Amino acid sequence: MNFYVEDENILKVLSNHDVFYVLGHYRKNEAHQNLIPEVLIDISKKIDLLISSGFDRSKIILDPGIGFGKKTPKESKNILANIEILKKSFNLPVMVGSSRNFL
Repeated sequence: MNFYVEDENILKVLSNHDVFYVLGHYRKNEAHQNLIPEVLIDISKKIDLLISSGFDRSKIILDPGIGFGKKTPKESKNILANIEILKKSFNLPVMVGSSRNFL
Protein backbone atom coordinates (compact mmCIF):
# COMPACT_ATOMS: atom_id res chain seq x y z
CA MET A 1 0.00 0.00 0.00
CA ASN A 2 1.20 3.51 -0.66
CA PHE A 3 -0.84 6.44 0.61
CA TYR A 4 0.02 9.79 2.06
CA VAL A 5 0.85 9.05 5.67
CA GLU A 6 -0.35 12.47 6.78
CA ASP A 7 -3.93 11.20 6.54
CA GLU A 8 -4.99 10.16 10.06
CA ASN A 9 -7.54 7.66 8.73
CA ILE A 10 -4.89 5.92 6.66
CA LEU A 11 -2.56 5.82 9.67
CA LYS A 12 -5.29 4.09 11.71
CA VAL A 13 -5.96 1.54 8.99
CA LEU A 14 -2.25 0.81 8.53
CA SER A 15 -1.66 0.42 12.26
CA ASN A 16 -4.63 -1.90 12.74
CA HIS A 17 -3.83 -4.32 9.92
CA ASP A 18 -0.93 -6.59 9.17
CA VAL A 19 0.18 -4.91 5.95
CA PHE A 20 3.40 -3.67 4.43
CA TYR A 21 3.69 -0.02 3.50
CA VAL A 22 5.74 1.27 0.58
CA LEU A 23 6.86 4.71 1.68
CA GLY A 24 7.46 6.62 -1.53
CA HIS A 25 9.36 9.89 -1.60
CA TYR A 26 7.57 12.66 -3.44
CA ARG A 27 7.93 16.38 -3.05
CA LYS A 28 5.15 17.93 -5.07
CA ASN A 29 5.90 21.62 -5.33
CA GLU A 30 9.26 22.19 -3.68
CA ALA A 31 12.51 22.06 -5.61
CA HIS A 32 15.43 20.25 -4.05
CA GLN A 33 18.45 22.30 -3.05
CA ASN A 34 20.52 19.39 -1.72
CA LEU A 35 18.80 16.26 -2.99
CA ILE A 36 20.14 13.30 -1.02
CA PRO A 37 20.08 14.90 2.46
CA GLU A 38 16.59 16.27 1.76
CA VAL A 39 15.29 12.88 0.64
CA LEU A 40 16.72 11.33 3.82
CA ILE A 41 15.09 13.99 6.01
CA ASP A 42 11.72 13.69 4.26
CA ILE A 43 11.71 9.89 4.54
CA SER A 44 12.84 10.02 8.18
CA LYS A 45 9.90 12.29 9.06
CA LYS A 46 7.43 9.91 7.41
CA ILE A 47 8.96 6.88 9.13
CA ASP A 48 8.64 8.68 12.47
CA LEU A 49 5.00 9.50 11.72
CA LEU A 50 4.21 5.87 10.88
CA ILE A 51 5.95 4.52 13.98
CA SER A 52 4.37 7.10 16.30
CA SER A 53 0.95 5.97 15.05
CA GLY A 54 1.74 2.38 16.03
CA PHE A 55 2.84 1.01 12.66
CA ASP A 56 5.40 -1.82 12.75
CA ARG A 57 8.72 -0.45 11.43
CA SER A 58 9.65 -3.86 10.02
CA LYS A 59 6.71 -3.54 7.60
CA ILE A 60 8.07 -0.41 5.89
CA ILE A 61 9.60 -0.60 2.42
CA LEU A 62 11.29 2.52 1.07
CA ASP A 63 10.82 3.83 -2.45
CA PRO A 64 13.02 6.84 -3.29
CA GLY A 65 10.53 8.02 -5.91
CA ILE A 66 12.58 7.86 -9.10
CA GLY A 67 10.92 10.29 -11.53
CA PHE A 68 8.32 11.46 -9.00
CA GLY A 69 8.83 15.03 -7.86
CA LYS A 70 12.34 15.05 -9.23
CA LYS A 71 12.70 17.85 -11.74
CA THR A 72 15.44 16.44 -13.97
CA PRO A 73 16.84 13.08 -15.05
CA LYS A 74 20.03 14.10 -13.22
CA GLU A 75 18.16 14.08 -9.89
CA SER A 76 16.83 10.58 -10.49
CA LYS A 77 20.29 9.37 -11.50
CA ASN A 78 21.72 10.97 -8.36
CA ILE A 79 19.29 8.99 -6.22
CA LEU A 80 20.18 5.75 -7.99
CA ALA A 81 23.89 6.46 -7.57
CA ASN A 82 23.34 6.97 -3.83
CA ILE A 83 20.87 4.17 -3.13
CA GLU A 84 23.29 2.58 -0.64
CA ILE A 85 23.10 5.70 1.54
CA LEU A 86 19.33 5.26 1.71
CA LYS A 87 19.66 1.59 2.60
CA LYS A 88 22.30 2.17 5.27
CA SER A 89 20.56 5.21 6.77
CA PHE A 90 17.34 3.39 7.59
CA ASN A 91 18.21 -0.32 7.51
CA LEU A 92 14.98 -1.01 5.65
CA PRO A 93 14.34 -2.71 2.31
CA VAL A 94 14.36 -0.42 -0.71
CA MET A 95 12.16 -0.89 -3.74
CA VAL A 96 13.07 1.06 -6.85
CA GLY A 97 10.33 1.65 -9.34
CA SER A 98 10.51 4.26 -12.03
CA SER A 99 8.40 6.72 -13.87
CA ARG A 100 9.02 7.48 -17.52
CA ASN A 101 8.63 11.16 -16.69
CA PHE A 102 12.30 11.93 -16.17
CA LEU A 103 14.40 8.94 -17.15
